[in-house]
Amino acid sequence: MLEWRLDHSDKLEKYREYEERTGCVPDDVKAAPRLDTVCIPLAGEDMIITDPDQLAAWDMFNGLMDSRQIGFSGPGYIPLSEKREWLDENGITDPDDRAELLEMIAEMDSAYRKYLDAKNPKRNKE
Repeated sequence: MLEWRLDHSDKLEKYREYEERTGCVPDDVKAAPRLDTVCIPLAGEDMIITDPDQLAAWDMFNGLMDSRQIGFSGPGYIPLSEKREWLDENGITDPDDRAELLEMIAEMDSAYRKYLDAKNPKRNKE
């Protein structure tokens, strides 16, 4: 889901205009991965989530975006200490739940970093 949103974020306005003009949902939007019910704004577009684990992962990922250290090559990964603190502050104590959320955030973080690397190929050459 995150990868699709990042890959298409620059096209969302065009998709919206096309839909308003034609009354049809663009094929790329129809083919987009979907989550189930809670409205989350991302890149100016709303996304719907119902799965509590997915919602917690989105809350955690978005809440920790500013905790990334910034280096010469841009933003780094979200520090594990920040992730653990978020889990503690949000009362997530079950070891399996914590492990699952940490894994989901690691995957989202990797997808975000790949997106940044693709947008700026010089980023990793320094």
